[in-house]
Amino acid sequence: GNQYTPQGAYRYFSQLSGVIPIAPTVEKVNYLNTRGDKKGHVPTVQELLVFARDDLKANYIFWQRVPPYVDKVLEVMSWRRQKSSPSGGLRSACPKAYPSCIWN
Repeated sequence: GNQYTPQGAYRYFSQLSGVIPIAPTVEKVNYLNTRGDKKGHVPTVQELLVFARDDLKANYIFWQRVPPYVDKVLEVMSWRRQKSSPSGGLRSACPKAYPSCIWN
């Protein structure tokens, strides 16, 4: 982005990771293409998960239930790797903005 076309919200996700909860939503358009202009590629559910986990540093992910994709989302969520921790591999540390979670 530049002064006329801002970079968008995604850049704030990693900047605010650990400060506030990060909870992106995977919507129908996200399942269809990685770019709004459709010049990207059709991502797999695993790629969407990895992007939210590693790039956006998500604490939670809300998956829109789109019929052609919901079974694949449920399949990926059932993988042993996803069930190896209560957070499914997402960031589970308490955000600094929540003083009730801070332990001394």
